[in-house]
Amino acid sequence: RYPIRRSGSLRQFVTIDATGTLLIRPTVRAARRLMTATPRGLCERYTERLYAEMRDDAQRTSAYEDALRHLAAGRVVLDLGTGGLALLAVMAARAGASRVYALESNAEACEAARRTVAELGLQQVIEVLEGYSTEQPALPEP
Repeated sequence: RYPIRRSGSLRQFVTIDATGTLLIRPTVRAARRLMTATPRGLCERYTERLYAEMRDDAQRTSAYEDALRHLAAGRVVLDLGTGGLALLAVMAARAGASRVYALESNAEACEAARRTVAELGLQQVIEVLEGYSTEQPALPEP
């Protein structure tokens, strides 16, 4: 794990698995309050407001950007819960990731993420997949 610490209070983790894939697991206090015990329950509770809170949390966002800038180049990145803006997936692509898989369970957010990726011209690097991480079949590449 690569611990990211900013101002002493932020402790987020980016994990690199055995194959070298960079796994991003975004969390935020506001989302934790709404979680249920199941992955579906968690995903169903995410709202546009929660995505906006995560996006607008400058400390959190800059910590992820710093980590991606240091770790993503030349790697395959998996962004779990990419949201409509595919924010971390875009950061990973811009940081030089060879391929980014952006997984989103919400159909509307998934479609919005696809539009975002297309508008930014990043479809050759980012592939947006709809589904739950607990049910997702093997990714198209190792």
